[in-house]
Amino acid sequence: MSKKQEVQPLSGRGIKHNRKAQGAGAYTGIMVLYMLANVLTKLLGFGREIFITSRFGYGPVSDGYILGFAVPDLVYRLLVGGAVTAAVTPILSSAIERDEEHKAWRPISTFYTVVLIFSFVFLTLGEVFSGQMIQFLNPNKSVEVLAIATSVSKVIFLQTFFFILIAIINSILSSNKVFGLPVFGDSVYNLICLLAIVFLGAPTETGAVRVAWGIVFAALCYFLYMSSFSVPYIKGFRPNLDVKHPLFRRILWLAIPTLIAGTVNQLNVIIQQGFADQFVGAVTSLRNSQTLYNLPYQTIVVSVGPLLLPNLSGFFARKAGGEASDFFSKSLRSVLFMMVPFVVLFMVAADETVQAVYQWNPAKYTDTNVLATGSLLTVYAINMLLQAVIFFINQTFYARQRSWISLFTGVINLILNPLFCLLYINVFGFGLQSLTLATCSYNLVIIVLSSRMMKRFIPEIKVRGLASFSVRALVAAILSFSVLFFLKALLPASDDKIIQLLQYAVLGLGGLGSYFLAAMALKMPESASVIRMFNQFFNKFRRRKA
Repeated sequence: MSKKQEVQPLSGRGIKHNRKAQGAGAYTGIMVLYMLANVLTKLLGFGREIFITSRFGYGPVSDGYILGFAVPDLVYRLLVGGAVTAAVTPILSSAIERDEEHKAWRPISTFYTVVLIFSFVFLTLGEVFSGQMIQFLNPNKSVEVLAIATSVSKVIFLQTFFFILIAIINSILSSNKVFGLPVFGDSVYNLICLLAIVFLGAPTETGAVRVAWGIVFAALCYFLYMSSFSVPYIKGFRPNLDVKHPLFRRILWLAIPTLIAGTVNQLNVIIQQGFADQFVGAVTSLRNSQTLYNLPYQTIVVSVGPLLLPNLSGFFARKAGGEASDFFSKSLRSVLFMMVPFVVLFMVAADETVQAVYQWNPAKYTDTNVLATGSLLTVYAINMLLQAVIFFINQTFYARQRSWISLFTGVINLILNPLFCLLYINVFGFGLQSLTLATCSYNLVIIVLSSRMMKRFIPEIKVRGLASFSVRALVAAILSFSVLFFLKALLPASDDKIIQLLQYAVLGLGGLGSYFLAAMALKMPESASVIRMFNQFFNKFRRRKA
């Protein structure tokens, strides 16, 4: 490795930091660290969700507070979304791989400068017109809900500014393969958000706005935390407007489709929130079910995502298709292996999951609310697997600098979402559950389209061992399903919260344990890989502690 590729680590201990692409085995310890950090982040996130209904109640204030994030999040997607990382990481990672980093920084700096200028303009417009946009997107919501959403939205726009800066920092850290302590930034943010909800929240518009200011403070702390890690890697940044540079145009070409695709995803969320008008609190149930299925999904997928894009970009840069295929296939199988038992758990014990997490006060979160949220989670469980496959395929498109494909599938997604919602609501009469059925339906179509396009435009990626894996995983899942079904029938209903939590722990351990034992009996290599991954992490931790 050349001297200019050797960067002092952020810990300051003098160990050299390898910034070039490596095989999946080099990141086993990092993957466990990401999982643990994401578990912490999601637990704190659950605390946020629990206290939203605890402090605001289940109804107009909670709905208004949640809807208040919709327009700022949409503007964030329009400006940045995942586009900064998806555009900059392949370019900067490839430059590092070829020892040409010095050539890439000027156009990258131009891109960052343009992003910041447009951010200022759009955030100002968002502050002025957020109320009108919220009313336009939610015509069937009550005046009270819309008023609360508008007040919250005007404050949350300040958070969007900090998130844009964080996205820039993340793109730099990802390109430089900095995968350690920065992952705890989300935990810092969620902890402060949780404290804001607990100490500032109240079932009034004023209480919701106070919490919004606490969220902005959390975003500021998140930004300062991430900034502390970026200092050694951001020294090449020089603000400029050299928009004629050919590499800047290349970055822009990669960013625009990703921006639009990210905006499409946020529009899909807004569309479904608009359809969630069956009863007061429907938006809250939709949000709660999404939060629950995102715990295992993001804990597992996000643990691999930051490793996938920069390494695939590096493999493609040096034309190592075999290594790219191996990295992609092993990572995908490992992720799906770890997600399957959670899919089974949420399908069989959806109501118990919702009850354990959200029903701390039955007067505020009633049994009817539990059933409404549980009906959504049952279907969302399947979507975890579909969304994981789409995520992996999209990362390959970004790494191969084919982001326009994600734009194409995103537009198809945006067309199908309201069509499926209307079909399931108006034709089949499935009610609120129509929204989750629509999500699974359009994601299934997107998987078929994306898979065909990956074979057409990225033929060097060969997905290996997926058929054999799927058969064995299905057998293990059936056994886990049977064990959970038996345990659920065996355990008596109880109104005592401690007993509910203990019973849910039995269900979780029974389902996960039976799945893993079945996988070992079936000699699934992924089970051995997971054991080895955790062993390597804890061995490294013990050695450092010694």
